[in-house]
Formats: sequence, structure tokens, C-alpha cells
Amino acid sequence: MSASDYIPKFVLPDISIDAISNEITGEVNSLKSLVAEGERDLESSNRALENSEVNITKYETQIADLASAFEFYQETKCFINDYSKLLNLKIDYIEKVENDIYALFKKRCNDTRSVRRLEQERLAIQVGIIKSESDTRVAAHHCDIPKTSPDSDEEVEQDFVKKYNAIVDRSETVMSDVRKEYSEITFVKQCFEKWKIHQRESYKNAYITQCLPRVFSPLIRLEMLGWNPLQPRCPNFEDYSWFLSLMTYGYQEVQDPSTDDPDTNLIPIVVHKVLFPKVTRLVKLCWDPFSTQQTQRLIELLKLFFEDYPCTDRKTPEKDKTSPSDSGAD
Repeated sequence: MSASDYIPKFVLPDISIDAISNEITGEVNSLKSLVAEGERDLESSNRALENSEVNITKYETQIADLASAFEFYQETKCFINDYSKLLNLKIDYIEKVENDIYALFKKRCNDTRSVRRLEQERLAIQVGIIKSESDTRVAAHHCDIPKTSPDSDEEVEQDFVKKYNAIVDRSETVMSDVRKEYSEITFVKQCFEKWKIHQRESYKNAYITQCLPRVFSPLIRLEMLGWNPLQPRCPNFEDYSWFLSLMTYGYQEVQDPSTDDPDTNLIPIVVHKVLFPKVTRLVKLCWDPFSTQQTQRLIELLKLFFEDYPCTDRKTPEKDKTSPSDSGAD
């Protein structure tokens, strides 16, 4: 047995230059694909990093804004809660002085009617309207009716003024123990104006526009306590401080004219929800249908209400539809 029989035989593959070249080319292409994928991942990571840095800056800014908004809402919430509690405590006092002033107006009207009736009866007797024998005793009785003198009229007027001033003085003490930011419309409206200007979307979503008349109503009623447009020399309601204050509610010098302002109708709504019921009650209590001057004043006032302060979306309650003639008949 020869030595060559112990040497293993190897069969070498058929290797060519093209095969080696193709193998190397495949490996290179594979590495290029890996490199390209890595570059894409790197580019994506860089973009994500840039976006993260932008978001970090954005959120850092928003944190300050959100903190400021949170603080604002907390202050607004506290103010509204305190103001609501205050009105719940004071509304009974406001209604009490209102009822007292209405009772005084009614008494004055009744006194005026009584004086006029006495004068009419005396005049009827003096001109000889009562002629029958059966009416002689009645006439004699009426002749004993005391005449109203200028002095007595002056005393009645002085008594009215004294009681009127006493009620007005008492009304001024209703809010005397309350700070200005809760007792004056100028300061109360500032809270809601800030909300409207700085957080307009939430202001709209909270339906603050619909709440404003009820927010301001107690303070307006208190300020307008002695207002009686049936009487001479009565101030125009447009001259009161609440009116002048609410006229500029939410006004901004720089404002987009295309912006829909939900509070444009605030004054007309207040007029119809606060002043109109007051006038209705005054008409029922102390309107003198025989007084041409009172009737003329009433007509001019109602004309002003409906022409200068129309409230198109107002639904007039049945009790507000009382006509002057119906009220006079009552």
C-alpha cells in the first residue's frame, strides 16, 4: 500500500473571477443598504430630536401661560363665589327698601287722588250741580270738608321728602360694609371684562353673556331705587353711573371689526329685564291716568325703550304686557 493511498482527496470547486466579483459585489451592496438604512434612521432621529426641542420650548412657554390661566380662573372662581354669596345675603335688604319706596310712591299717589277728589266734590257743590232737596243734606255735609291749603300741601310734600330721603339713606347702608370690588358695577364688570378679553373662548362657552343681566341687576336696582319717571325732574336713566359703565363693557380700542361681540345687546337686555319691570310696577302702583303730564312722560319713556333699546330676542312675559290703561283701571 503506497503513501498516496493515505492522502485524502479534495475536489476543488470551479472558481472563476466572475463568481468572486459577484460575491464581493453582493456583500458591498448589502453593506451599502445597511449604511443607507442607518443614515435614514439617523436622519429620522435628528428630526425627532429637533421636534422634541421645539416641543420642549413650546411646552415651557405654555406652562407659564397655563399657570397664568389657572391662576386667573381660580381668582375668577373665588370672586364669583364671593359675589354670589354676597347677593344672597343682600337681596332681601334690597327688596325691602324697594318695597318701602314703592309703598311711599303709592301713598303719595293716593293722597294726591284724595285731595283731587275733595276739590272736585267742593267744586261740584259750589257750581250748584247738586240741586235736589235730597242732596241738600249731602251738600251741607260736603261743605264741612276742609279745604286743602298751600300750607297743608307743603307739609304733605315735606313729609314725603323726609320719608323718601330716609329710605334712600337706608339703601346706601345696604352695601356700606362691602368692599368696592363687590358693591360697584365699575369694579364688578372688570372681572368679567378680563375673562372676555383674555379667555374669550371659555367666556363664550360659559354663557356669560346670558348671565350678565342677573349679575348686574341687584346693583342697578339699588342705584335706581328712587327713580320714578312719572314724576317731574326725574333724572334720565342714561345719566346713571351703571349705564355709563356698561356702555363701554368689553370695549377694546384695537378690535377686529369682523369679530362677533356677544355683548353688543347688553344695555337693551338690561333695560328690558330690569327697568321695564320697574316701570310696570310704578304704573300699577302710582300712575295717575287723569294726569296728562304723567301719561306723556310714560309714553316718551316707553318710546325710548322700544326705539333706542330694541331687544329683538326678548320674549315679553305676560305680566309685562300690561298697558297703561289697564294699569290705571286697576
